[in-house]
Amino acid sequence: MHDVFIVYDDKDVFTQETLFPVFENQKLEYCSFYDNPGKTISCILEPLDPFPDKILVVISDELCQNERVKYAIECVLQYAIEIYGSASKMFDRVITFITTGSITKENGLFPLKKTTIIYNNSTVAIKDLVSNIRLKIMPFCNILAKNGLVETLGLHGLSMTHLKTQIFGLIISTGNLCLQIDLEFFLNINKNTKITEQ
Repeated sequence: MHDVFIVYDDKDVFTQETLFPVFENQKLEYCSFYDNPGKTISCILEPLDPFPDKILVVISDELCQNERVKYAIECVLQYAIEIYGSASKMFDRVITFITTGSITKENGLFPLKKTTIIYNNSTVAIKDLVSNIRLKIMPFCNILAKNGLVETLGLHGLSMTHLKTQIFGLIISTGNLCLQIDLEFFLNINKNTKITEQ
């Protein structure tokens, strides 16, 4: 089973010479389009059973200029919506790692603003990337915010005032991640587990 499906430009030397060795050292299983040259996008994605829990998009200058890879990103995201059940659950599983490129409306990558974004601008960026790939969100958790609470709320047209005035239930917050716990779903899972154990 693969931990992550990676979309990157094949001319991106950083991904091949830096990220892949780190993933191998950390024993992370990864796959990409380049593992199956000559096959169509759907012929590559469909045999991945189960589909990887995370999708990594590495934004480099090369990717920003490559229309073929940007189309591949769209295809992977559409396929992931079907696998994960909704666009919000799909975006919760996508990590965008920005090396030399950028996310803009002009380059067609703006939908990636809703993903977890990590900038390769510090010595701990790759460590954060590995941690995010390994992070498993339980089915009773909903991600309210990533990339900081204020920025994520802004993407959804909300403000801190909305968060204060709405009833969100149990919320767990870290530096960049804010999770809402669906207590009813959690309790049902636990009740069903106890019945099964007896």
